[in-house]
Amino acid sequence: FAYLPFATEGLDVEPLTKEDLVAVIPVAHRLARERSITIKDLSGEPLVLPNRAVMPQLRQLITGLFDLNASKMNVAYEVEQAVNLLNFVGTGLGCSLLSNYVLRIKHDTAIYKPIDPPNVSLELAVMKRKDSRPPADRLFQMALREF
Repeated sequence: FAYLPFATEGLDVEPLTKEDLVAVIPVAHRLARERSITIKDLSGEPLVLPNRAVMPQLRQLITGLFDLNASKMNVAYEVEQAVNLLNFVGTGLGCSLLSNYVLRIKHDTAIYKPIDPPNVSLELAVMKRKDSRPPADRLFQMALREF
C-alpha cells in the first residue's frame, strides 16, 4: 500500500481511495471557531507534520499547497504517527494537515476542519510486482475484491 504519486515501474497498481485533507487545530486556537480553514490561515502558524521520510507524498502535497498559496510553512515538529501528531496538536504545540481518515479518531483537545478550497486529496493505492508468482497474483486479486 502506498500513496501516489509513487515510482510504479515494474508494479501493478490499483488505486483504492482518495482521501481529502483536513486541518487539525487545537480546540483553544483562534481558528477553532471557523467553519473551514484556508492555507493562508495557517501561514506562519507552528505546524506539526508527518515526518517527510514516513509520509513523503503528504509532505510534498502540503509543501505544494503552501507554495501555491504564497504562504509560509513554519514546521515546529515532525512526528511519525498520526496519534502522536494529534497529541502534539491537542497540547497546543501547533496545527496540522492530515488525510481525512483521522476523522475516525476522536480527540478531546484537537478538532478537524475542512480545508477551503476543498478536494485537496491523496490517492491511496495497492501494488504488487508485475513479475510476482501466481499465488501472489491470486492473493492480490482477492485483496482487491475485499476492498
